[in-house]
Amino acid sequence: MPSKKISVAALLLSVALIIGVIESLVPPIIPFLPYVRIGLSNAVIIVVIILLNYKYAIMVSVIKSVLVPLFVGNPVMILYSLPASLFAAALGSILLYSKKISIPSSSILSAIVHNLVQLCVAALMTNSLVFGYAPYFVIIGGVSGLLTGVIAYIII
Repeated sequence: MPSKKISVAALLLSVALIIGVIESLVPPIIPFLPYVRIGLSNAVIIVVIILLNYKYAIMVSVIKSVLVPLFVGNPVMILYSLPASLFAAALGSILLYSKKISIPSSSILSAIVHNLVQLCVAALMTNSLVFGYAPYFVIIGGVSGLLTGVIAYIII
């Protein structure tokens, strides 16, 4: 790994961590869904995919998914965040490298997948049917994915 790419990845990871911690301190946007966040730090993951490559994006996603919950004192969220981030980063990489879909569109689909994977984890962890929240999570994922995708597009 060239040292320039590692340095850029570390810098972008730092930005993603700062955004993730700040975002976790903001009150929920939807009171009856307290864990719903916009996910602005995911714009950084898109930038990493495009500027570096998918390997760096996976590394940044994994580290962000572990460190942000630890920084904010909620380590259980690692169980939700890590698999969802891996699926979303992988899908985003595939879509962006195909060059058949725009950055915002890729971000929308990745955000929706991220939310649905988190619902699957919640279903496994709680042994309850949480899929009634799926329509809300798809809509929220679409809106937040559009926002992060536009931000990433502007940054790039």
